[in-house]
Amino acid sequence: MKVLIVIFALCVAGSLGGLTDEQIAKLKSYKQSCIAESGVEPSVVENAKQGQIAEDDDKLACFAACYLRHIGVYDAEGNVHEDVFRAKLPADVPKAKADEVVNKCSGLTGSTLCRTGAKLLKCMMESRILAVL
Repeated sequence: MKVLIVIFALCVAGSLGGLTDEQIAKLKSYKQSCIAESGVEPSVVENAKQGQIAEDDDKLACFAACYLRHIGVYDAEGNVHEDVFRAKLPADVPKAKADEVVNKCSGLTGSTLCRTGAKLLKCMMESRILAVL
């Protein structure tokens, strides 16, 4: 689940150049809300930000799914909102590449909604186009 690092990168306000103070505050709020909702230890989230991912941690997977839900890419029923997904991609990604990634990642499923969210994030990360989702 190394790809969960994308979510944790989002939690670091300083690395999110181009975002307004309001957007940064929302992301911080989402982080706290998802920590509470998933039950993941804050230290696990912090370790993940540093690249030390607890790969089989269901709570961490649920944190990832929660965060994707809060930013609007993924919903509580496990559906990917492709329009939001596209809108969250960096502006310099060519349309053809964006379509390829959205089509590839949108249909992924896991054994639970949390694992589906983690797979979605993994696919996004492997596509190497999500510098600042």
